[in-house]
Amino acid sequence: HDPQFQAQPTAQTQPDPQFQAQPAAQSQSEPQLQSQPVTQPQAAETPVPEKEPEFVMLNIVEEIVRDKIIYFMRQFEVCTCERCIADTVALVLNGLKPKYLVTPPAAVAPLVGFYTNRYISDITVEATKACMIVRENPRH
Repeated sequence: HDPQFQAQPTAQTQPDPQFQAQPAAQSQSEPQLQSQPVTQPQAAETPVPEKEPEFVMLNIVEEIVRDKIIYFMRQFEVCTCERCIADTVALVLNGLKPKYLVTPPAAVAPLVGFYTNRYISDITVEATKACMIVRENPRH
């Protein structure tokens, strides 16, 4: 063997003391702290109002139906419990073609008024059919 290649002890054979875990020194008068989960501070008592969305997507026909359905149900003496309203709205919407719009939230009410004039006759036909079905077959 060549003496030049013999294993020489190096300073690295012992772990570097600065990287070794050292037990924490505690005095007898200090209480031991228990590990406790960190809690997030509570939210402010007054919630920050959410920013109004820049636009909404909606089915304008559904908005009109929901706006007018109680009128039709009372006209045809249909129960106006939540279940009967939901059944009637669903039946009306199943008979109509949807009309989807993307618009600023402030424009929804004027658009409902505008499109009501355009779709009211079709909505009346479907609402009449739906009211008759729900009146004869209530599911509440």
